[in-house]
Amino acid sequence: KEQITSTNNHQMTEDSQTVFVAQLKFLKNEAMTFINRNFKRKKKMKFNQDEIQWILTVPAIWSDKAKQRMKDWAIIAGLIEGHIPNQLKIV
Repeated sequence: KEQITSTNNHQMTEDSQTVFVAQLKFLKNEAMTFINRNFKRKKKMKFNQDEIQWILTVPAIWSDKAKQRMKDWAIIAGLIEGHIPNQLKIV
């Protein structure tokens, strides 16, 4: 779907890319905050964000095209670089 309709206001729609990119940015921010708070600061861990492998689960019925769109949106959201092999697994 190119447009997502709000569940509580059926007259309100948004571009699916806008919704998914915003959500992926939010998830990355939450994950990095958790990692920094619980591992990096307390245990003096050193790592680069490009060393993180992200796992996104999607419905089994999603097509390869839909999975590729999710990967493209992950790149736009800054979740992954796009050129690092296996930085994102969509399962």
